Amino acid sequence: MITSIEQVTDELLRNGLLDDESLGESCHALEKRGDEITGQNLLALLTSEGKLTPFQADEVRSGRANQLQLGNYVVLSKLGEGGMGTVYKALHRRMQRVVAIKVIKKEVATREFITRFRREIQLSARLNHPNVVTAYDADQCPMGDFLVMEYVEGTDLNEVMKRNGPLSVDDAVSAIRQAALALGYAHQRGIVHRDIKPGNIWLSGDGTVKIGDFGLAVAVDVSRLTQAGMMVGTVSYMPPEQAMGGNVTARADLYSLGAMLYEMVTGRPP
Repeated sequence: MITSIEQVTDELLRNGLLDDESLGESCHALEKRGDEITGQNLLALLTSEGKLTPFQADEVRSGRANQLQLGNYVVLSKLGEGGMGTVYKALHRRMQRVVAIKVIKKEVATREFITRFRREIQLSARLNHPNVVTAYDADQCPMGDFLVMEYVEGTDLNEVMKRNGPLSVDDAVSAIRQAALALGYAHQRGIVHRDIKPGNIWLSGDGTVKIGDFGLAVAVDVSRLTQAGMMVGTVSYMPPEQAMGGNVTARADLYSLGAMLYEMVTGRPP
């Protein structure tokens, strides 16, 4: 735990979270208020001034400020975490664009998983549609491989149903129609998602639906749209042929879309 003013200022400056001028202004403000000049007090003030997010302050306090730098991006907050990786909200320093970054943990990622993740990056780069989460960039950092994506101001449909229960018929039809348009676009480019479910469908504040997470997607021949392989996906929304490891076609995504629609209007998967 970092507590001294010297340690905190060193972490902030060394990792490019603040410059000398901005840091000096905040230290002067502490003195003017008559507060003790400590690392904890400085972090509290920087958070209240909006110069640091609460997440950033916690990372500095814990000695992990170096993990807030991902290439040209500075991490603002954590959006979610799984066994294989973490998704952060971040800011591109020069463009000042807020993005979402998926980072794969180096210590737990197998070669096969990294191969699949890099394939996701390549597939995502081929998609440009208003109902698909846009991929902006990809790179590597000391923490591992990462994919930079459009940040959607909203939540996934799984969380929406957890909070509010089933959707109205109008809202469900609107969401499914937008998802279907995105899938049609992907299928025309030979990409089958293979893991359509409420947790991978994002709903923004203006009602726009966006499909994300092409991590299980497979690029197939457009004329045949078939690909044999092992069982992958989410069981509640998975068509029988996919569960049995058979050929997966674009129809698999439509099956999953129908299962999702059923849950959206009834409150439970089929």
